[in-house]
Amino acid sequence: MNPSPGPFPAARKGKNNRGFGLIEVLIVVAIMLILMALILPRYLGGKDALTGKKHRSPRERAQQVQGISYLGQLAQAIAMYKMDHDDQPPQSLSELKRYGVTPEMLIEPTTHKPYGYDPQTGRLVNPY
Repeated sequence: MNPSPGPFPAARKGKNNRGFGLIEVLIVVAIMLILMALILPRYLGGKDALTGKKHRSPRERAQQVQGISYLGQLAQAIAMYKMDHDDQPPQSLSELKRYGVTPEMLIEPTTHKPYGYDPQTGRLVNPY
């Protein structure tokens, strides 16, 4: 009885069992380098290889979203304050602590500057 060739017939003795050649390996490496040049800048915050536009890093995008969230929460706290005080806006944002506003919410995460506030109108200003 002859032993079966197994699941990999090319793994038998002979010239076909030589692995990858130098050209195949170089082609795979070149393809990987091209893909990395196109994809990595998006995650590291560099320039796009095709358009040349600068991408923000994921950290910068997360800080921007956090700042937008803070603005929404502050606007809701101002609206609740006005409901409790006969439509009068607070004189400063520090009066909103009772409505769940923390000191870190008063500072814009990207620029680290405090949000502007007009007590006459009750409007917030983003310090961008």
